[in-house]
Amino acid sequence: MKDNYKDMCKLKSELAQALIVRIENSHVISRISLEQLSVDIKTDIDLVFSVVADENELILYWVKEEVSKIFTELVGDFSDDNTASTQEKILESLMSIFEFFNKKRQVVRYIRQLALKDINFGVSFGTFIYNMCDRILMISGDKKRNMSPDLSFRSVRVKGLMFLLIKIIPVWLQDDSDDLSVTYRKIDQSLKQAREWAETFNII
Repeated sequence: MKDNYKDMCKLKSELAQALIVRIENSHVISRISLEQLSVDIKTDIDLVFSVVADENELILYWVKEEVSKIFTELVGDFSDDNTASTQEKILESLMSIFEFFNKKRQVVRYIRQLALKDINFGVSFGTFIYNMCDRILMISGDKKRNMSPDLSFRSVRVKGLMFLLIKIIPVWLQDDSDDLSVTYRKIDQSLKQAREWAETFNII
């Protein structure tokens, strides 16, 4: 059973990587089919359909896997640093994400366009972004509390971070500085402003 699960994960990873390669090598944003990917990795299409429903599932799978790797590394870094504030850790988390995807900007553009065109994918990706922002808060020290109104306030903070991230992405896509300094300054300014608003409305 475990071997079957490992084989499924391996196949999904190979398909996802093949999809990313096709996106990066494409000059136009066009739909990529599972049939094309099955040819790329020399695997029977029926076997491909047995592990994934469509290419959208592969995109989400790839993004989730890469983000989880980033977060795992950040948790190790944060555990060694007892002086950084929650805000500083959020800033580092966001910058780590942008730094990783900096060489994958074509992929991010593809995802943005697909989310706008395909409502089902848009909803699924929006849910992923919400959960990702929730995890950023968690690893940065903003822990969940299973009490009202704490849960309501936390949801507001997660949605606020989502809004900030969505606002930063166009800035990052245009940032041609070597160290992403433009993106860093924009995130830093936005986080400071968000904290001021949160303190004003007593949601932190």
